[in-house]
Amino acid sequence: MVGWGGRRWELGGLILAAGIAIAGMPPQGVRRPSPREAVLDVLPPDAAVVLLASGWHDQYQRLRNSPWARQWPQTQLGQAILQSEPWRQLDAAVAAIGRELQITPEQLLADVLGEAVGFAYQPPAERPAQEEYGLLAIAPRQPATLRQLVQRIEQLQLRSGELRGIDRRRHPDLPGQDYFVRTKASGETDYYAFCDDLFIYSGSESAVQAALQRATARRPSPHRQRLGQLVPSDAAVSVLIRPRSLDPLWQNSWAQAEEAAREIGRALTTLWEGIDDLAIYLRLDTEAELGLVVRYDASRLPAAWQKELARPAPSRPWLPPPQAWIAMQLHGHARHWLQLPEAPQPTDVPRWLAKPLGPIVGQDKLPQLLQSLGPDWAAWLEPPPSPTELPAAAVAIALSGEEPRRRPAAQSLLQTAEFFFHSYRFTYNATHADQIDWFERRHGPTVIKGLSNPRGFPNGFAPAYAVTGDCNYLIVATSPQAIERWLRRPQPGDATDATVAVVQAAKIREYLLRHGDDLAEQLARFGTADAPTHRRDLRNLALLAEWIDQLRLEFRRDRDTLRLLLRVKASAPLK
Repeated sequence: MVGWGGRRWELGGLILAAGIAIAGMPPQGVRRPSPREAVLDVLPPDAAVVLLASGWHDQYQRLRNSPWARQWPQTQLGQAILQSEPWRQLDAAVAAIGRELQITPEQLLADVLGEAVGFAYQPPAERPAQEEYGLLAIAPRQPATLRQLVQRIEQLQLRSGELRGIDRRRHPDLPGQDYFVRTKASGETDYYAFCDDLFIYSGSESAVQAALQRATARRPSPHRQRLGQLVPSDAAVSVLIRPRSLDPLWQNSWAQAEEAAREIGRALTTLWEGIDDLAIYLRLDTEAELGLVVRYDASRLPAAWQKELARPAPSRPWLPPPQAWIAMQLHGHARHWLQLPEAPQPTDVPRWLAKPLGPIVGQDKLPQLLQSLGPDWAAWLEPPPSPTELPAAAVAIALSGEEPRRRPAAQSLLQTAEFFFHSYRFTYNATHADQIDWFERRHGPTVIKGLSNPRGFPNGFAPAYAVTGDCNYLIVATSPQAIERWLRRPQPGDATDATVAVVQAAKIREYLLRHGDDLAEQLARFGTADAPTHRRDLRNLALLAEWIDQLRLEFRRDRDTLRLLLRVKASAPLK
């Protein structure tokens, strides 16, 4: 009987343990939130700004074992950083802090910050009344490590007198759930709590209490859906912004600006009011990707922007030459950007633009000129034909509309360019012994005009401009040869990707290492600095480019979402 009784109690204990385990399990088909989701769920659903860092442990492991991580300490830039005094001071400070807190940077990253860290910010509001606060949430890989770290920090702060005391309080609506109040020497307080292996911290007591209620309720946060729609799931860092929560701050910032800035602010506000969500993120793969994502409501945008966004994304010719080191191209009409009506009058042109350009172009002709500018805008920097010459820079702007409208606009642009070129020539010749000459040369139906000064200008520098014979493009360049090369280029096909800009960092670095001294001598002829100063600056530029092979900026549009992506191709893969 005794033996059976012992087994009976053992059986009862097993049944009780199984019941507890089953009760604690989520219902069938419902999975436990990931650390990333758990952090998002406790953040305020209406927060104006949400920052999420997730997967840092795995990201760090991949990065530290990557070809780039093995390469960078051997580079000149890497060695310069590792041997610099600021780096030594930082390394010593990190080591000292680690000794005090009894944790290494690797442990901090792996055990405390390696899974998910979230931060939310809510600005103050008058209607309804709302205090300003921030809330931090951490889902550590090792909760015990974080608890020990918090205890050590508090011990140090109590010992130093920074903290006056730490008190435990019971949540008024959650029996059994406590949080802690930290009273500083100044009398200010902040608050933190542990809940289901989550660490929650804020300077607002009500914010911590609300976060604990959300953690207990375990309801999926709307931040999950926003992140899923706007940001790649493997992003290392993400920032979500709700513009409507920041409207008071936006309006106050422009209200305090000068009148000219307020006019620009009013134009930008019409765009700001149409934005529903903003997101910024950093993603690390073999390349690094920095993204800006804008989700908008077209019905709240100005009419000109509604028309522009309603059109399918166009395929446009890529104007910069293929050999360009740096190339950039934008698409859009000036009349849309400036929100001009279909038949603009001089009074429709913003004052900040009409004031400097109106007297030159003519107040009555300026609206017609602005209507014709676009849709293609390109700029580039290309290598020189000879190392003893300056690299060539150029800007090309397309003119739109039928030829009867393009031709007057082209004439206005020519007059404007001629005004600025002659004004510079007059000012220079009045104060220099070497004189600038005016030249004109023809390339087929196109007349190229510009300034020449072999004695005073660097080799390869003779600023010039032209409007193509068909009045389709205005091009301004640092030499007439650059314009002629562009006019001789094969007719470009439509761009098939979303490239906005490209920087060939490796090619620029290679050129600077070979011909940097020659380039410094030519730059010194501008008189802004001597050749040794330019030589030093060019070597520093080459040093900065040592880690990067290429930068590429891309623009994508999908229904109600715009994406601007900066892709960084490092000198070696990042994983």
